[in-house]
Amino acid sequence: GGKVLVGTCFYNGFAREIREANNWTRLLSNSAKIVNILGGYGYQPALTSMENCIASAVAGEIV
Repeated sequence: GGKVLVGTCFYNGFAREIREANNWTRLLSNSAKIVNILGGYGYQPALTSMENCIASAVAGEIV
């Protein structure tokens, strides 16, 4: 599964702490900006289409 965040700049407030609290490592986004920024917070981000983000969340794995 996954979480869909809309209109949320969570990297401005405690991105590392949110990752650690949820035990998150991977992050898919259709935003090159957030993929670039979140690599510095310990995420393993990947840039992909919104369709692939949703398909991956439904599948429970990166497709």
